[in-house]
Amino acid sequence: MLRLRPVDTGSALIFGSALDCGFNSLLEDKKAGREIDVAKAKAEFDAEFGAIDPQTIKYSKADYDTVSLPENFDMIPISTDKNIPMEWFCLRYKGYILIEEYAAQVLPRIQEVYEIQKEINLTNEVGDTFTGIIDLIARIDDKVMIVDNKSSSIKYAQDSVANSEQLASYYEAMKDEYPLDGACYIVVPKKLRKVKQPRVQIEFIFGSISENLIAKTFQDYERVLQGVKTGQFNCTRNERNGCCSTPWGCGYRSYCQSGGTDLTGLKVEKKK
Repeated sequence: MLRLRPVDTGSALIFGSALDCGFNSLLEDKKAGREIDVAKAKAEFDAEFGAIDPQTIKYSKADYDTVSLPENFDMIPISTDKNIPMEWFCLRYKGYILIEEYAAQVLPRIQEVYEIQKEINLTNEVGDTFTGIIDLIARIDDKVMIVDNKSSSIKYAQDSVANSEQLASYYEAMKDEYPLDGACYIVVPKKLRKVKQPRVQIEFIFGSISENLIAKTFQDYERVLQGVKTGQFNCTRNERNGCCSTPWGCGYRSYCQSGGTDLTGLKVEKKK
């Protein structure tokens, strides 16, 4: 195994992880019946977002949005390094706004929180284990739902839940433990409105998980596991939904297209 990894970490991954910390703080308050502490949620976001060197983050064009940045926003960086890209401050401010809107738009619709960041483990007959983390299991609008929070720059299709292998995996793992009515994406747009309120319109996308989707999902897992064991992977770059069709691009694209000779943007990760 080559253990090649991208040199830079994309802002979407870092921002999403930090947002999860903020959202989880709000959900913990909701679960415990405490007063919702938005300031604490922002502090949790900051702790995660500030843990990565801002200069090593790979930013996108959408991250730079100084029009939305208020003049009185705290520009003091978490890091002691003062040479920080403006994109970092823009994302930090967006994070604060999205946490505020999550508290205002999402929490009132949640009637009861059952699980937050629930780890699941599904093991097949030969001992291979699939591990995942469910963002939330909650009663929303009188229905018990598997929930995944998504911060996104693109609009999700209304049938995205019904076609989600991720949610199908979570549903299969928890369907005997909870009386599930379905699954849900809570989609939090990353693009702020300039004037119109609310600053973002958070969307709930509900759907059911079919047995056919569950069967297909685990068949795909078996195919990938076989590839891992044999070291053989079919390239999907020419498929409509292949790796190179993603809006954020693929860090291994040059390596793949060069037949394994171009290592631009990649590094060898030492085995831990």
